[in-house]
Amino acid sequence: MSFADFLLSEGLALRDKKPRAAPNKKPEDTDAKTPVCKTQNDRKEESSPDVHLPPTYSSSLIPSLVPAEPAPQFTMPPEKVVTTLYQPPELPCLGHVRISVSAVGDDGVIYIMTQDAEHQLEQLKEKIQQSLKTLPTPKPYTWKSVQGCAVIGPDMSWYRGQLLELLGGHVKVQYVDLGLVECIPVVHVYPMLLCADVPQLCVPCQLLGIKPAGEKWQPDAVALIKNVLLHRSVAIQVVELPADPRAPLMVHVFLDGMSLSRILCHHEHASMDQTLSVSKEVKAEPPAPVLDDWDMNTKGLTPE
Repeated sequence: MSFADFLLSEGLALRDKKPRAAPNKKPEDTDAKTPVCKTQNDRKEESSPDVHLPPTYSSSLIPSLVPAEPAPQFTMPPEKVVTTLYQPPELPCLGHVRISVSAVGDDGVIYIMTQDAEHQLEQLKEKIQQSLKTLPTPKPYTWKSVQGCAVIGPDMSWYRGQLLELLGGHVKVQYVDLGLVECIPVVHVYPMLLCADVPQLCVPCQLLGIKPAGEKWQPDAVALIKNVLLHRSVAIQVVELPADPRAPLMVHVFLDGMSLSRILCHHEHASMDQTLSVSKEVKAEPPAPVLDDWDMNTKGLTPE
């Protein structure tokens, strides 16, 4: 007798009865989907955190946001400055003069300097650089009443200038001691006179007896004049002095004995002026050639 049968006989245990197996029944689609949908909905409800929406306020309770006004900017009013022109140049005498050409304007005006003026220019530049070692404080100025001025050139040196035209943030100035005209930033110009007791050192000149082609000098003609004259020592014949010392002299210019007027006429940049009155007509004469003075002693070289 087994131990299990002994327990059954004594009433200490019950026999195990196996339940019948239920027949296999295919679940319907709705039954299969229902728990899945419920599970997904339950997960969504569990995973979604509690969102606390802010309470809605009426527009009357919200203060209106007004942009703050910018602080007022105080700009310094332009300072009114009045300057005069520099003194007119000292004109040379009538006749032949040896000069150097410092500039040629677009209007055909030739700016010349005598040898004395060249030496004065070097002394003037040195004097100006020693007196102005620091830049003046920049200020807004009213440039309408400014004529003579001080200019910082491209070499960062001081020059004397004349204000010709105001072009926005730039100004057109002329270097009164050289005749050059440039358009430079207004911050490089100061309304003050430098060595006002010294007259301007360059003298404007015009060619006498010719008319430019087209009633005004063309760019190619001006380029030719610059090419043959700029920074060269040439001879001129001063024919007529102007009544206004600032007006151009009427001159003839010679290049190694050749007349510049005839050179321009040869290249068809100008023509001879036939309307020139007889009283003003002066024959262009080149200066006498400068010959070397040879002091040669032939004593003892020739037979007695």
